[in-house]
Parts: sequence; structure tokens; C-alpha cells
Amino acid sequence: MQATSTKLLTKYGSPASYVIERTTGATLDPVTGDYTGGSATNTTLVGIATKLPKTLIDDTRILATDSMYIFDPAFEVVMSDVLVDGGVRKVVVDVAAVKPADDVVMYKVIARG
Repeated sequence: MQATSTKLLTKYGSPASYVIERTTGATLDPVTGDYTGGSATNTTLVGIATKLPKTLIDDTRILATDSMYIFDPAFEVVMSDVLVDGGVRKVVVDVAAVKPADDVVMYKVIARG
């Protein structure tokens, strides 16, 4: 199933426009709330932007202005990542791995920005 989802996302998605920015090894300053140090990595993802279903919007955790994306399972997106969509930086607010059995076939990501 992973191969099928990857093939479909590659065929219909736009791999050049989605980048995940991840900082690892950073330290949180509890006074300022900012992270310092660490190293940043950028990873280009295969995926598509899709409409956010109204049933997911609760106006608390997920807002009507948020965006939903579906990404290839080759790279695991996490909540601390920043998604760059066409030059616009968006904070990842929700990640759901779709795995009907033991293998992840795609990630559904909701981002705000």
C-alpha cells in the first residue's frame, strides 16, 4: 500500500513546493520561550494540499483558516516541524499517520500560518 500511495502522490502532488523545516538539538530558554542552538534541516516532501473537512474544525485546536496536507510516508512529520508551502511558513498543529495495518501509507498534516 505504501508504494501505491507514493505513486499517486508523486503523480498528482507537487513535490517542489512543500518543505519541512526541522530544528534538532535546540535548547528551550524558559524565560524567553525561545529555542537556541541546534541544527536546522530542510526536507522536500511529496504531497498534496487538500480541503480541510468541516468535521475537524473545532475553533479551539483546529481553526477554519488552517490548511490540510497529505504527504508521502517516506518522511515522518512531527508536531515541532514547520511546513513551508510556496514560501509561506506554517506551524504544524496536527499530524495523523494513516496506517490500516502495520505500515504507514500517508501522513495527514494540519498546519496554520
